Amino acid sequence: MSSRIIGKPLANFNAERYWSAADLALHMSQQLIIKDEFVGAIEAVRSGRESLNKLSQVLNEYANDEAQKIRIWRRWVRETIDNSRANGSPAIIVDKSAHKLYIVESGKIVRKFECELGYNSGKQKFFSGDGATPEGQYIVTKTKHNGSKFYKALLINYPNQLDKKRFAENKSKGIISRYARIGALIEIHGNGGRNDDWTDGCVAVTNGQMDSIMQYATVGMPVTIVRRSDIWP
Repeated sequence: MSSRIIGKPLANFNAERYWSAADLALHMSQQLIIKDEFVGAIEAVRSGRESLNKLSQVLNEYANDEAQKIRIWRRWVRETIDNSRANGSPAIIVDKSAHKLYIVESGKIVRKFECELGYNSGKQKFFSGDGATPEGQYIVTKTKHNGSKFYKALLINYPNQLDKKRFAENKSKGIISRYARIGALIEIHGNGGRNDDWTDGCVAVTNGQMDSIMQYATVGMPVTIVRRSDIWP
């Protein structure tokens, strides 16, 4: 899966835009110097410098945001592992950036699978149709050994209370449309193995891997989804 990355957050798109603007300004200044149009070249350099300053700001903001969130993601993973160890019970942890699904039992990783995500999974899920795989601490609410259009599936309790609170706050701030819906029906399911992020927000694995996951699955099983984590048992 080295050729695939999760969907890029807006910060990355802005960074690319500013970098492209700076690169274009540099190219323009070089062409203007060749034509002895030095005033125009100086203006192009100034424009490029402004774009680089904006790029630096975007990257700093993104780094600060990631630093704050990584603490939350670490806590979720740690709590899931600790609860599994204390109860001797299985749990699922999904690391979106690594495209990995881990089955933890008694606090130890017992199985590890490649997984595929929503087509826009570089960020938290905001609303129905955004293509993002949600990040949070969930539980399995239904095991679908039959009747799933994606072979077999585990339905999780998205949206949970934190998702509903975030959704309401984003609506009130105008971050998302007042007509947006929060969405539902997020699953871990089969029919994966496409080496691409293609779902509407679910986590997909191959059918054989789904068979293995179903051996551990029960209603109430914890499912923790993080964008990134560096803490593992």
